[in-house]
Amino acid sequence: MSVLNEVAPLRIAVLLTALMTAPAALAATPAPAGRYAVDVDATYQALVEAKAATETSRDQLERQKDLIFLEFGAETLSFVAGPQLGGGVKGSCRWRLEQDRIRVDSCRQPDGRPFSVKGQIGFEADSGTVTLTGNTPVPVRYHAQ
Repeated sequence: MSVLNEVAPLRIAVLLTALMTAPAALAATPAPAGRYAVDVDATYQALVEAKAATETSRDQLERQKDLIFLEFGAETLSFVAGPQLGGGVKGSCRWRLEQDRIRVDSCRQPDGRPFSVKGQIGFEADSGTVTLTGNTPVPVRYHAQ
C-alpha cells in the first residue's frame, strides 16, 4: 500500500502537467491571423527568379497592393477592398488550415450571394506568409500588416 500511495500522486502530477501543456502546444501552432497585404518585394523577387518579371511587373504590383487585403479571423477569411475600391468587405469565407494549405468554403458576398475562390491559398508557417496561386506565373505573396 505504501508504494501505491507514493506512485499515485506522481501519476496525477504527470497527468496534470500533460493536460496543462497540451493546450499551449496547440495554441502555438502557427496560423494566419489579422490583415495581410501584397508583399511587393517578395512577389517581384519570385517573378525575377522565375524569369517571369517584365518591365512593368513591379509597377503593377505597387498599384495592386492597396486594392484587396486578406483578413483572417478565427473562422472567417474576408476579402477587404482598399480605399480605391470603396473599402469594406467584398466577401467572406469559412477557412481552415490543412498543413500548408488554406481551405475555404461557404463563401458569400455581402448580399448573401455565393462565390468561389479560384486557385489555391497557401500558408508558409516559418515566414508567416500567405500565398495565392492562380493566374500569375508565381504565387502572389501576402504579409501580415
